[in-house]
Amino acid sequence: MKKNIMKLAAIAALTVALSACKKDEKDDTTMGVLLYLLDQTSGNCAETFKVSPTQYFVVSSILPKGECNLATRFGSTLAQYISIQSAPVDRAIDAANSLNCSAATINSLTTFKNAIAATSQGVYDNDSKAVRYTPISDLRIETSAAIISTNAALNITAEDILTWTRGTKDQFTNGNAIAFARQRAFAAGDATCVAAADDKLKTDFKGFIGLDNSITTKSEITSIISALCAYGDAAPAGTECATINTRF
Repeated sequence: MKKNIMKLAAIAALTVALSACKKDEKDDTTMGVLLYLLDQTSGNCAETFKVSPTQYFVVSSILPKGECNLATRFGSTLAQYISIQSAPVDRAIDAANSLNCSAATINSLTTFKNAIAATSQGVYDNDSKAVRYTPISDLRIETSAAIISTNAALNITAEDILTWTRGTKDQFTNGNAIAFARQRAFAAGDATCVAAADDKLKTDFKGFIGLDNSITTKSEITSIISALCAYGDAAPAGTECATINTRF
């Protein structure tokens, strides 16, 4: 939030400076480029995954509009896909090593990465048709109903959610790496790694809903990097997205 406000202030200052100068075609072009860059670094991103013709699963995150596209997030070719999808697994392996996770956890992550590398052209073609990327104004608004429904015990309101700070891209990247390492550790029965990951998340992401599992009251929630919603006839009740509802 603060970064975006500072960008707006900087753009506003530049706009004033430009308008004070002799206005010509070059000035208009410069200001247009600046405003375009601001536009591309604002907003958030919704990644929609088609589970079936009647169920769609959406991950809304703090990623900006400029990165909310197939080429950047998924890969527009098989080679790009393997590279892009392997990167977060590498980060999870680094996180697991830093947490002194067991060989079983590291092997689980490595096996996951190897499966990505072995993706065939046919699988890529099918999977790329089952995903869509949609720029959204604010992930807190898009997923508000689902957050309230899935955290009913906390009595969260839509007004509460709008007070939460949206995290940074680095927080999104690092938080997901630790959370993914934790997930594979849990599946591998690596209790020590799970505990270490929980401690790391509680320390580095204190108050982040979905990452800090020590949260027991809504007053402890301060931030968010991503949230889930869904749509379609088979989607769980109460998890609907605010605007994303296109079937494909």
